[in-house]
This record gives sequence, C-alpha cells and structure tokens, in this order.
Amino acid sequence: MRSMILFSAIACLATLPGPGMAQGDACVALTPDTTGVVGNDGITNPLLLNTLVAGVDEALVFPDSKTIVDMPLTAPPSEVYAAYAELGLPDPLTDIEAFQTNATINETLQEFVATWLTEPGTDLANVTGLVGPNPPEWFETIEDPNLKRWADSLYEAWNLLTRQVAPNVSMDTQLYTMLPVPNPFVVPGARFREVYYWDSFFVIQGLLASNLTTLAENILDNFAYLVQTYGHIPNGIRTYYINRSQPPLFSEMVRIVYEASGDESVLERALPALLAEHAYWTSAPKQVEVLSPDGSTTYNLSRYYADWDTPRPESFREDQETARKAGFDPAAPTAATRQLYRDLASGAESGWDYSTRWLAENSTDLSTIRTTRVLPADLNAFLYQMERNIATFADALACADVADRFDAAAKARREALDALSWDPAAGQWYDLIIDAEDGDGLAGPVSVAPNAVVFPSNWFPLYAGVAEAGSVQAAAAVAAFNASGLLMEGGVPASLVESGQQWDYPNVWPPIQGLLVQGFRNAGGAEAEALAQTIAETYVNQALRTWEETGANFEKFNSTLVGRPGGGGEYAVVTGFGWTNGVALHLIQQYDL
Repeated sequence: MRSMILFSAIACLATLPGPGMAQGDACVALTPDTTGVVGNDGITNPLLLNTLVAGVDEALVFPDSKTIVDMPLTAPPSEVYAAYAELGLPDPLTDIEAFQTNATINETLQEFVATWLTEPGTDLANVTGLVGPNPPEWFETIEDPNLKRWADSLYEAWNLLTRQVAPNVSMDTQLYTMLPVPNPFVVPGARFREVYYWDSFFVIQGLLASNLTTLAENILDNFAYLVQTYGHIPNGIRTYYINRSQPPLFSEMVRIVYEASGDESVLERALPALLAEHAYWTSAPKQVEVLSPDGSTTYNLSRYYADWDTPRPESFREDQETARKAGFDPAAPTAATRQLYRDLASGAESGWDYSTRWLAENSTDLSTIRTTRVLPADLNAFLYQMERNIATFADALACADVADRFDAAAKARREALDALSWDPAAGQWYDLIIDAEDGDGLAGPVSVAPNAVVFPSNWFPLYAGVAEAGSVQAAAAVAAFNASGLLMEGGVPASLVESGQQWDYPNVWPPIQGLLVQGFRNAGGAEAEALAQTIAETYVNQALRTWEETGANFEKFNSTLVGRPGGGGEYAVVTGFGWTNGVALHLIQQYDL
C-alpha cells in the first residue's frame, strides 16, 4: 500500500495573533517531515515493472508507453504477477528480440492485458456544476468575431478538461497508479489524463480569466494536500511521478488566486505547504554548494534531481533504447546506466523533456543527457520568487520571523544569480554546468561554468523579478532578447537548435510565451512593453490560426509556420489543451485583444 508522509508543520492560522498580540510559536515552527516515499501501487508495483510493463512496451502492445501504466488492475499486484508468471514468457529485459518479433507473444500479452487491466481513464470521474453556461462579461468586449468564437470555445473546454479522482481509487489504492486528491482539477488533455504541477499555473491563469475562482482554489488545496502527503508536489498525480516534482510555481498560483479573491484563508491554507516545498527544493541532493569563480565565496543553488535511477515507468521502452544507444545493457545496469536513468527522470522534472539544455556541449544526442549537472537559471529564479512570495504571505499573516527568514533567503539567492548566472555582456542569465570532476555535487562546494547558449529560459528571471523594473540590468536583458533571434513569425521557440527533441527549435510552447510576456512587462520601459505585447499577440494569433485550420488546441506550435502544431519528442503532438487555453485567455484579457 502507498506510504504516507506525516506533515508536522503547524498552520499559521492555528495560533495567529490578533492585533497588538505577540507573535505565536506556530509562526516559526513550520517544519514538515520530508522523508521520501515511493509509490508501489497499481502496475508500477516492482513485481510488474520489469515483467509485465517491460514486456508490453517491448512488444509494442500499445504505441504509447504511457498507456499501460495508466490502466487500473483488476486484482492486487501480487495476483496479477502470479498470473503473468504462469504465461512462461521470456525475460523482456534479456530477450528483447522475442518480444519485438514474436507475434504470438504480442497476442498473448494483448489477451492478458484485456483480462487483468481496465481501460485508462476509468480512475477518473466527470465533474459538473463548476463551470457555468456563460463566460464572464469581458468576453463581450472581444471585437474580432473569430477570436470571440475561439475564446467562447476555450471557456467551454474547461467543462471537458475538469475531472476528479473516482471514488473507487481511495477504496483500494493498490489497483491504481492514480494518486487520490480531495478536489476537482483540470487535466491537460489527451494522453495526459491526470493533473500536472507546472501546467496548473497556466491553467489557473485561464480559470481566473474565466471567473472560475472556486476551481482554481480546488487545485491549490489539492497541491497543499499532496505536499502534506508526500512532502512535495509530484510531477503529476500518478505513483510513477512521486519520484520527482516540476518547476516550483505553487507560490505563484497562490499569489494570483489570492490577488483575485482577496481571501486571506488562501494564504493560511497554503503557507505550511509552501514552507515544506521550499525545504524540498533547498535540501540535498537538489541543493548544492557552489564556489564563486575566484573561490572566495560559496553560494547555495538548486537543480533538478529525481529520486529515480531506473527506466521511467511511463517511458520504459524509450529509456531502455536510450541506454542501449549509450552503449549500456539495460539487463545489467551499471552505476553509469543508473546515472543516465536519473538524468532522464530529472530532465522530466524540469518540464523541458527533452531539450539540448540538458545535453552535453554541442550535442543533440539524448544519451549524452546530464540534467543533474545543470544548475538552471530559471529554476533558481522561481525559487527566488517563491522566497519573496513566502515572505510576503508570512508578513500578511503576522509571521514576522518567517518573513524575515525568507527575505534573507531571497536576497542570498539573488546575489548568487547575479554573481554566477548573470552575464552583463550577453544580457541574460545562463544555466550553470557543474564541473565533471565534482561528480554528483554532494561532496562539497562545486565549480561551475556558464552554458553560454541562447534559450528563452535565460530571460525567465525577469518574470521572477530578479532584475528591478527600469534597471540597467533589465534594459540590457530586453535589448539582448531583441537581438537573440528568438522572436519568430509563429512565436518564440524553445531554442535555436533543431535536435528532434520537443523542447527545442522549432517548437513554440505556451508556458514559455506566457512567462516571457510577464517578464518583459516586469522589466519596465517602452521597449520592454512593446516586446511583451508582440510576443502576446504573436502567440494568440498562432493558437487562433491553428484552431481555425485544424479545429484543435495543441500543446505546442511551430515557430516558422503559422497555423501548424509542433512535433518531435517521445509522443505524437496532443490536443486539449490546458496550458494552451489558459495562456490564451489570460493574454486576450490582459491585452484587450
């Protein structure tokens, strides 16, 4: 059965001081137990991962490796394993060819799956009543009739994307990979049947534009529950995602919902979870100590580092293929094989799975991935933003000691970003690469070098407020972006390198567009505001044109072809789509398009 984490943080609301009263002890003792957990329920049970899942994937029973791990079991894992063992099939780790070429094995597995598993999606239930029949009044101000029709359809799509965990999941968790959460949520769509962490920030932007504040608060409370249960917000609500998180935007979700609702209880419910999440991201092995170039100063910065060193269950076949390409035998994994698997899982934790950001210098080969040696500029900017937000929330709740502590933490992280990541000549914040001689980075202070390659994430620190509005630093960043070559006819691509990976050129991702728009708005000045508006209008035009030509809202687009979805990566481009719709509605409202 699923392990649980005890949450020992005491909510500030329990002993909040009234006006003129002294600060209570609860305000300084918000420390959770962040002991790690591993989800063994459903088909991700260890008995089934290297047998049934590996066999189904290698035999290509389903074209998408994620399908099998989203299918509920019809009996406990031990019983399903016993039935699988009776089939007498070869070992899928050592006799791969048999699974890939033997039609009888494929048919046997299809019959087995039909008997012992049920269809994906049967662990979810539809939700009614949260999305009203009509969008908010501001939709009537949209002058372009095509844009108005599209915006109306995006509003209606919230009904199609809103789900809740089916009651039977909590009744017998061992049959499911779905993690129970108490409230409804919004899924991205298509193969992504569950709620995802960083997707939800952009979804919530769209929900607030749609006046669906209750649903937005539901998502926040689900995330607080996940932190309470697992010590962090998993990548998504599946057992196979517990080993990692995603870009930490929870504090921003809390901020925008609080600003929209004015309800202080939003902060009261979220603050203990935010403190726990911050501890998760600022503890080893995610946090490392970094030397300044002259060796005189040390700083603390964080990285993506998954608690996983085997093939990802949802991409089992793909990870084994990558291992073979690197010259490893998946049936006899070495320390280097396990490091490759950890770097693949950590790349998935970044949300940019995959990109040349995580690969060896000048490489487009996924088997050279080195995610855990990268200290990302955007991750540390998000943590700076989290620290500032926590300080603000704590101040609003009269938790003065907490506010002071996080003010100091934000100041220290900004100093680290300025000293190590910011390049004044280039006008951007570069990711940092840990020296290979420092190994896993856990033995002591590490040496780093900037990865001086252009990615749009190099400007995400503007979104996080790392540069003061109107400052010389902000102006230099704006000028550098305008000269970067990233602004294209169909939007800003994830890189300038065409690698075949989906988080590289030519793909345009809605979250990148949204973060850049707000970042340049934060920068201050006419040039920055003009750049922000250009990116916003380009994205809305691209997404609208694609909808007009295809009737669908895709997760990503093509920077060189207006009206076309993106491609590449481990799976076919999908529709739905939560963050696409959320960013679009937010920008249409923000710019009165």
